[in-house]
Formats: sequence, structure tokens, C-alpha cells
Amino acid sequence: MRSAFLALDIARRALLAQQQAIDVTAHNIANASTPGFSRQRITFATTPPYPAPTLYLDSVPGQIGTGVTVTSVQRVRDTFLDYQIRTEQQSVGEWEAKRDSLQRVEVLLNEPSDSGLNSLLSKFWSSWQELSVEPDDMAVRASLLEEGKSLASILKRDYLELDAIWQELGTQLTQKVQEISDLAAQIASLNVQIKQSQVTGNSANDLKDRRDQLLDNLSGMVGVSYVVDSNDSVNVLLSGRVLVSGGEAAQLQTVQGVGGAVQIQWSSDGAAVTVSGGELKGLQDLRNTIIPDKIANLQELASKLITDVNALHSTGYDLDDGTGAAFFTGAGANDVAVSATLGADVKKVAAASVSGSPGDGSLALAIARLEGNTTQLAATSELAPGTALATSGLTVERVILNGAGANVDYTLTSSAAGTLTLTGVVDGVTRSQTLTVQDMTTAGFQSLDFAELGVKIDLAGGGASATAANIITDLTNAATDSVSTESRVTTGGYYQGMIATLGLDARRAAGMAESQSLLVAHLNSRKEEMSGVSLDEETVNLVKYQHAYQAAARLVTVIDEVLETLIGRTGLVGR
Repeated sequence: MRSAFLALDIARRALLAQQQAIDVTAHNIANASTPGFSRQRITFATTPPYPAPTLYLDSVPGQIGTGVTVTSVQRVRDTFLDYQIRTEQQSVGEWEAKRDSLQRVEVLLNEPSDSGLNSLLSKFWSSWQELSVEPDDMAVRASLLEEGKSLASILKRDYLELDAIWQELGTQLTQKVQEISDLAAQIASLNVQIKQSQVTGNSANDLKDRRDQLLDNLSGMVGVSYVVDSNDSVNVLLSGRVLVSGGEAAQLQTVQGVGGAVQIQWSSDGAAVTVSGGELKGLQDLRNTIIPDKIANLQELASKLITDVNALHSTGYDLDDGTGAAFFTGAGANDVAVSATLGADVKKVAAASVSGSPGDGSLALAIARLEGNTTQLAATSELAPGTALATSGLTVERVILNGAGANVDYTLTSSAAGTLTLTGVVDGVTRSQTLTVQDMTTAGFQSLDFAELGVKIDLAGGGASATAANIITDLTNAATDSVSTESRVTTGGYYQGMIATLGLDARRAAGMAESQSLLVAHLNSRKEEMSGVSLDEETVNLVKYQHAYQAAARLVTVIDEVLETLIGRTGLVGR
């Protein structure tokens, strides 16, 4: 037989259920702006009806409901969308790291600008050109030294700034690896807390939100994969090994390898970690490859500049008829400087090609023409008699003999079916396959222009010592002497190539970062539509649950009146 208090019990359950629904709604509203929070949804279900089916069940028209209960409070979350976001975040982290550092390098080099290295290179070569016109002008010499000092200063500054970025990247890598280890430990700790909470039948929604947020952060830092096991624990994999398993987390460390390259290892056994994505990948590429390449390019440029200018300058003569002095000191961008000897006395700058000719500016002109260098011969080549050169075209602009005047023979042999063409030949050179220049005691100009490919040129040099001739080709020594033996470029062209490559790399990184960020933003927008808190929706729910609660409270009042009538007014017959 049903109890008279059944309706009261139903009302009690209704009050409790609606109260819990109001609590969940309030929790959603309170966390509408909390990062990583997923809105929660309450699920109602009817309680077992009365009476329960039995063999001795009283004959009644049907079962009577006993009320409502809350079966669960669930997060509204799309796990596949989470996976997509974390996968794309790995690329965002990598390209943003590269973009930021490459843009710093662009700002550092400041090209194109009047104060950039390219502009200073042009001014440096122009100063040599001016000196070739007025070799005995002290003001021109002083200006040349100042341009040289400015050039050396910016080379050294750029090197130091690039090195500072490189050092900073090493620090960032170490810090990032420690952050990853800390995140792994926090995820493992939350795995334990979630498991303990769910053992008691509670839904660990807020703990799961915190864990998911940590997973989001971890995915942006390093390329990881993960799986969720039957206990709702997240197991994280990195480079094919377990980073987090249940309540256990592995630790990472950094070590410096050859050339200062930073390697990432597992702390437990020192095994190498292969990073496949994330900010850590970008930082490691920058530290170990990209920035070192930029530094090496700058060093190569400076080294070639120093070598080529010094090679010519040391063969020339200053105003005191001294020779053998270097213009630059140092070996690269890190220590390049104008010679202190020249800095103390501008007369020590060599501009003449031969002794006893203070008004001769031919050496200065040769150095100036380094900017237009186009061949792969060294700035100054010592060519022994019988040396053979294969070329598709050659201009011999200047021949300087060691010692007193002697004959210099050019033997030209066509190795192809083409015809040898000689233009602009001055007196003293015969128009035949064997050309002889007589008594070159002073520098002279012979222009030999070959239009056909496959010309072989044999140079036989004489001189007082009957050894060799120093030949400065239209490479004219440095500005177009190839900085690399593999390519034919001027020093200015080489640097411009560096800047162009840097610009392309920076734009590519910025473009990739932007496109990936837009994709992640789109995915996050979809995630927000599903998991985010809508205040309008929560307000509607709040009103709904409020009215349900009020109705349940009214039911209690009605039952109270019924019971009051039943208890207080029955059994009073005759009164």
C-alpha cells in the first residue's frame, strides 16, 4: 500500500534536483570568462517507479512515479576537435618561434638603409675609387680610413648581436625543456586526482578542464601524441617514448653538443629526444641551424673582405714608399678592425702599384674594382710559367711584374672550333695566338676579349727573377671575387643574397605562423560554440530551474495542507 507521504518524498527529490541544476548553472555563469572552462550540463532521470514488480503485487491500474534524480553532471566537449586543435598548435608554436627570431635579425641588420652593412660596403669601395683619383690627398685618405672603421664596426656589431641572439636561444631552450617537464608532472598529478575523484562516483569536470588546458599548452611547446585510458588517465608520448603514464612523468634535460648545438635528452638514460614540432622545434632549429648559418655567412663575408683587401694592399706602396702592410686586422666579423698602423698615420695607406710613384693610384683602383669582381680567380694570383686556365672569357686589366722589366708572353690556344677574337689591343701586343708584352716596368692595360666558349689561355710570366707575374683580373680582386668557391658573386652581391634569403625565411615563417594561427582560431571558435558558456542560454536555464524549484516548493505546501487535514481534522465526529 502506498504511503501517504509518497508525494512529499517526490517533492523533496524535485527540490534537491532543481537545486543542483541551479548550482550547475551558477557555476557555468561564474566561469563564463575562465580560460579553459567547459560548460557543464546536468542530466535528470526518473527514479524507480512504485510498486516494483513482484509475485504478490497488489492489483493497481499502473505503476506510480517516485520522482526525479540527477544522474550526471557532464562537460560539453568534443574530443576530436581537441585533438585537431592540439595537432595544429604544434605548427603554430614552431613557426611563431622562427618568425619572432628572424624578424629580430631583420631589425638588427636594418636593410635596406643608409646605416646598413650594404650601404657601408658601397661607401668603402667608393672611398678607394676616390683615393685612386687623388692618392696624395690626406683628407681622402682619412675619409677612407673612417669608412673602413665604420665597416669594421658594423661587421663586429652585427656579429655580436647575432651571437647574443644565439646565446639567448640556448637559454630559452633550457627554460622551455624545464617547462615541458613541469607540465608533464602536473598532468601526471591531475591523472591521480581525477582517478581518485571518480572512484567515489564524482565527476572530476574541473580537474579534467585543468588537465586539458595543460595538454593544450604542452602541444604548443612540443610535438606530442596522447591517449586516454579506461581510467580517464591521459598518457602522453614524445619521440616514441612515454612522457606521462598515469601518475608517472618522465623528465627532460638539455646538453650542449659540438659547436654549441643544444641537444635534448631523457634525464633517465640520456637518450636523444627527436623533436618533431612545437615551439621547442622552432627554438632548436634556430639555435642549431638557422642562426649559426647567418653567423657563418657574415663571418665568410668578413673573412673574404679582409683577405682580398689585405692581399692587394700588402703589395702596394704608401706615400713613404713602404709596402707589405695589411689594411685590416683580424680574421672575421668578430675581430675585424682597421690596422692601428694605418689609423695612426694616413700616409701608410697604400695606393700605388709600384715603388717611387706617390701619385700613382692604380692599386687603390684595383681594390675599388673588387666591388665588380666576377671571376673565380683569387684577388692576386701567382701564376708560374706554363699555367693553363680554361675560361669562357677573360679580361687582363693589369700586369705587375716582380722585379725589373721583362717580357710577359700570353699564349692563347682555342680548344673548341670557335674563333679567337681580340679587341682593344694596344701597341706592344701582336695580334696572333702568341702575344708578347714588352718591358712592363710600369703597370699597363691589355684588354683581351674572347667571345667564344672553350678558350684555353696559357700565361708564361717572366720578370727579373724569371718566376711569375702577379695578375689582377677583371675580378679585379675582391668585390667580385667569389666569396664562395662555388658561386660567382661580389661581396655586395653576397651580402644582398644573405639579406634576400633572410627576408624570404622571415616572410615564410610569418606566413606559416599566420595561416596556422587562423586555422587554430577557427577551430577554437568551433570549440567555443560547443564548450563555451552562453550567458543567454544559462539565464534561460536558470529561470527554468527556478520555476521548477518553486513548483516543487508549492507541492510541499499542498501536501502539508493535505496532511494537516488528514491528521488534524479526522476522528473528530460530533464536535
